Amino acid sequence: MILFLLIACTQNSFTSTNKATTQSTQPADAPMETVPAATTDDTTDAEDVCAENPELCGLCDFNVEAWDGVVTMYNTLTASLSADTASGPTVPGFVPVLTLRFHSDDATCTSLDLFGFMVTGWWTDNADSGWEPDSVTLVDETGTTIEDGVLSIPGNVVYAGFNSEIVIPPGGDRVVTVWADLSGASAPADDTVEFRLYLDSLGVDDGYHAYVLKQEEIVGGTLEF
Repeated sequence: MILFLLIACTQNSFTSTNKATTQSTQPADAPMETVPAATTDDTTDAEDVCAENPELCGLCDFNVEAWDGVVTMYNTLTASLSADTASGPTVPGFVPVLTLRFHSDDATCTSLDLFGFMVTGWWTDNADSGWEPDSVTLVDETGTTIEDGVLSIPGNVVYAGFNSEIVIPPGGDRVVTVWADLSGASAPADDTVEFRLYLDSLGVDDGYHAYVLKQEEIVGGTLEF
């Protein structure tokens, strides 16, 4: 009986000592709390600097190719053909001919002001009527007219220049559609029309610099009358 009690006491004492040792060796909470807080503050400060003064940020310096050569801007622009661009059968009249999507690539850097670009259009005159597009207009994603293009029509190609101000927020998109008056096209003679974003014609301002960028030509769909 005495031997049993001694063993029981020894076991209880060992268990109690283990618990005390385990509790005393738990890592302190303070270092785990302060590390994320410091990281969060640093990120916020960097984003604030980028938004308020990208020249001091160091994270928004992008090399882009412009007519001036390789230059630094504080955001970059991506231009693409929208899936909604017109293509296929249509009827003569004032119709959409090209829809473009413009994206400001970095959400933490500056907005971009697209201040100008040019589109070109080709058409057939199978009825030999001498027709040509009468006007070309730029419309935004809300259906609001931005402006009419300044036209130059040598032969059977039209150049339409736009001196617009389309603000693209950081990380955001703007979609614009080119409409053209193609009332003179001949449906019985099966005329066709195609419009494109002209090569190297995008004028972009990041709030600190303004350049005309080098960019690929973007070809729209073929309209068939």
